[in-house]
Amino acid sequence: MKFCFMNHHFLFHSDLSRLDYIRSIIKRLNNMNKRSFILLFLMFNFYSCNYKKYKDTITNGKGTYWDVIKDGKRIFKTPSYSYFFGVTGECQYYSYRRSADGSIKRYLFDFGDMIYPKTWKLAEDTLQIQGFDYLLVSNKNKKLLLINLGRPTDSLELVESAIK
Repeated sequence: MKFCFMNHHFLFHSDLSRLDYIRSIIKRLNNMNKRSFILLFLMFNFYSCNYKKYKDTITNGKGTYWDVIKDGKRIFKTPSYSYFFGVTGECQYYSYRRSADGSIKRYLFDFGDMIYPKTWKLAEDTLQIQGFDYLLVSNKNKKLLLINLGRPTDSLELVESAIK
């Protein structure tokens, strides 16, 4: 069955009326076996429940710094960059500088003439950081593994910062 989108209405190009089409969908849903329904229900609940867990992990209830330990193919043995995720959705990107006495300080990263939104947002398993969408693949041991949805070969690995 083919249909096209025109003036915000679906126009069907077959003998089935819209009502028959809806009835056929309902019939297929009724024929779905119970195991499939339970599996879909559990998957939905799993993703729904993870939102709060992910948000609490990312902000730690007060806003948290996350060090970048892997950005694409670059691996950082000592943290060089950090994100701050605030509770109200603010996001800042920092670089670390080490002084002669060995102390480490965060400085707001200067992007030059590039402008990025200073926000983050979580939608189920997608984390939007400064306008870029990342799939949240793993959240274990205060470590996040993210895959850039715009460039799936690009990943970002963050670890909760130990630097205060």
